Amino acid sequence: MAAAKPLKTLHWTLEGLDEAQKQAVEELRESLRQSGELEGGFFGQDATLARFLVARGFQVNKAHQMYVDSMHWRKEYGAEDVLEDFDFEEKDEVMQIFPHFHHKLDRSGHPIFFQQLGCKDFGEVLKLTTVERLVRYHVQIWEGVVAHKFPSASKAAGREIFTVTAVVDVKDAKIKDFFRYKELRTLIKEMTVIDQDNYPELMGSLFLINTPLPFRAVWKVVKGWMDRRTQEKITVLGASFHEELFKVCPPDSVPECFGGTCTCANLGGCAFSNAGPWLDASMRPRCIEGESYSLYPTDRALSRRFVYTMRGRDFTVDEEGHPHGISDWGEAVVDDEGDIFVDAMEYNGVEKHLRKSS
Repeated sequence: MAAAKPLKTLHWTLEGLDEAQKQAVEELRESLRQSGELEGGFFGQDATLARFLVARGFQVNKAHQMYVDSMHWRKEYGAEDVLEDFDFEEKDEVMQIFPHFHHKLDRSGHPIFFQQLGCKDFGEVLKLTTVERLVRYHVQIWEGVVAHKFPSASKAAGREIFTVTAVVDVKDAKIKDFFRYKELRTLIKEMTVIDQDNYPELMGSLFLINTPLPFRAVWKVVKGWMDRRTQEKITVLGASFHEELFKVCPPDSVPECFGGTCTCANLGGCAFSNAGPWLDASMRPRCIEGESYSLYPTDRALSRRFVYTMRGRDFTVDEEGHPHGISDWGEAVVDDEGDIFVDAMEYNGVEKHLRKSS
């Protein structure tokens, strides 16, 4: 069989991989299994293994090392626990300076992340928090996307979704802040490195809109921190961005403040609505008898606070609808629709999110 070639497409799918690339996924799985380094759950799925292969041009040895390094980082950094243990209590105040939120889906079914830069001097952010906490919050956002938004988007699309489209408005960005504050440069660099090394291929495309001429100087520096494939995902647009953006994101998925038509007036505004299929109970994955699942974290739309519920605890569902594999479930039962009920773990009725294990 011919050697697998690097991918040229950005929002790629497992179904779109050729035979050599699919074989590379199996080779990577076997390589990790033999070395005892293959993780379970989301990080043992074909899509995850494929992401590391895509990031390394389908070179199995390099993808193996990248995967191992990333899993080591997750344990050292505590990424597994960040949804439960980290409370970014200054979020609302930071949101006033740098509004950022997930909102609906693009035309291909990928969640969209919106962000506005520079409503105030970055020094105001440093009065509220630290670079370290901002980076950890950034990791928390990715963990929430992986655990909650991708599964719901996948069910809505009828196929596996594992990439995000991002739209960043830099119209009011304080370009001088980039050169004035070392902390801002450190923040951008650390987040870029973490994303490339530990969340590879989760960003399918990034639109930078309303870019002023001075932004080019900043962009020249930031590009140097990115690998070539990441650079290829980024489209830099000026004030006339609508036609290009709407080719990917329908206007009704784009908030008015980003040039679209959506207001989410009945949900408190787009920035706070958390609008998307993850709010639709019918989009939650369902349990099937005999399959293996893990219970993952979810988040509340109103409080925008992540709620953690037994991450990575695998179980199977028997013919009577009882989950097996966990000793402390108590009276847990899976109903006819696949929803799980655990009296001792109601968390005030907050949705518990199920994900099929590999």
